[in-house]
Amino acid sequence: MKQYKDLTEAIEEVLLIQDACNSRAIIRIFPAVMMAIEKFDPQPGTDAYNAHPLVVLMLDKLAQLAGGFVQWSGEASGDGGFRAGGNPTMVGFAHAYNWASDWKAA
Repeated sequence: MKQYKDLTEAIEEVLLIQDACNSRAIIRIFPAVMMAIEKFDPQPGTDAYNAHPLVVLMLDKLAQLAGGFVQWSGEASGDGGFRAGGNPTMVGFAHAYNWASDWKAA
């Protein structure tokens, strides 16, 4: 399985798959992205992993390819990351994409 040297490398690949036209490419990198999140951006629980912006981006793209869309809920933290809990708010694809783009640019 592919391994990323840092979270930025995983982010770059997830952003690239936003142009994918088949689900196999997304499904193939999904486990490696999850491992990168666990290693470089640990979350406080399953719900937080499920709502991580990179997961949202991949699920959203899979849903687009299947003819639908994904929404997530959670609370944005002050450090630009994403943490579940607090008062849930509907966020969306744009927030996840902006988070990934900002992280990559930093």
